[in-house]
Amino acid sequence: MVQTVEMLQDRADTIDINFGCPAPKVCRNDAGAALLKDPDRVVEMVRRCIEVAKVPITVKMRLGTGSGPNTALEICRRLEKEGVGRICVHGRTLRQRYSGEADWSQIREIVEALNIPVIANGDVVDAATAEACLTATGADGLMIGRGSIGRPTIFYEIKRDLGWECEEPPWGEGSDSFARLWCWNRYLELCDELYSGKRNKNLKRHAVSFTKGLPGASSMRVELHREDDQVELGKKVLRYLEGLPTLGFAI
Repeated sequence: MVQTVEMLQDRADTIDINFGCPAPKVCRNDAGAALLKDPDRVVEMVRRCIEVAKVPITVKMRLGTGSGPNTALEICRRLEKEGVGRICVHGRTLRQRYSGEADWSQIREIVEALNIPVIANGDVVDAATAEACLTATGADGLMIGRGSIGRPTIFYEIKRDLGWECEEPPWGEGSDSFARLWCWNRYLELCDELYSGKRNKNLKRHAVSFTKGLPGASSMRVELHREDDQVELGKKVLRYLEGLPTLGFAI
């Protein structure tokens, strides 16, 4: 971890260490959220990263592993003393993964115990849930993960609907289908930059997500699952989005 910080810090504004991932392939190697069972190890790891870092170190975690008492509050208090700049808390345990409801009340306990910014994560999918989460937790901000998959416009929509200051989006105030078309084009551009002709294992998953909730999406997803050529896959989604009728912006 120390070597990784040293390698990344000349190109990063902040380095965020993720102790929240519940993926079995990560956790069975004693990484991600599995580390929350050992607060001393988490704190030692973060301390050593901070010692070599020239940029702020932040942390994301879950409430605990779900086996025994939750450890997030203890860990957060200790990390604040180590000099972490910000902490994000997902209101579920490792054992829960993404099931049930996020426990915003435990996030509030952490907010009230710390002086550094705390970001709330879990079950924020629109402006209504964003406002409810901020009210329930008292958090300094929100993190959105799964809610943005296939819906990169969610961040702008929340800011707009809650009356927060925000610039007009690059896709303009058009329909939802037009916004998704703009974002899909941009996603393909970023893929070209990042993968340079190599296979992108996430492309099909994101292609499917971009079509959810739109007319004819079910039959379109069948086509996407059958397509193995990634260039053609990207074009199929483009043609599909371009052919949609103008829709209302809200999803």
